[in-house]
Amino acid sequence: MSGPAAPRKVSLDDVRPTVIGSQSFAARIDLGLLKGVADPDLLGGPTPLTPDSRVFASIAEYPADKPGAPKFMGSAKMSVLNLVPYHHGVLTRIFIDWPQPLAAAVDFLVIND
Repeated sequence: MSGPAAPRKVSLDDVRPTVIGSQSFAARIDLGLLKGVADPDLLGGPTPLTPDSRVFASIAEYPADKPGAPKFMGSAKMSVLNLVPYHHGVLTRIFIDWPQPLAAAVDFLVIND
């Protein structure tokens, strides 16, 4: 029985990057105190969202007494489960695996170019 394969290293010279232009943006949703599954919805934005938008998201904790403070990696498992862009929004499903509600924020990167 062999172990896991060594990670493949990929140089940026070997990929075709997407140039991000004027139709792309980043946004953050401060979710407040949550636990379990939740479905925050990112609405609007500086440019139109469509079902063809490419959307990426990350989730992490922030200090409960300081909304908007820098996010950090605590002991809780947090996951972005699904992202579904639609006309004028992105439906998001997240999961926070912790017994008490935690302050969390989701950062989005929307690419329309």
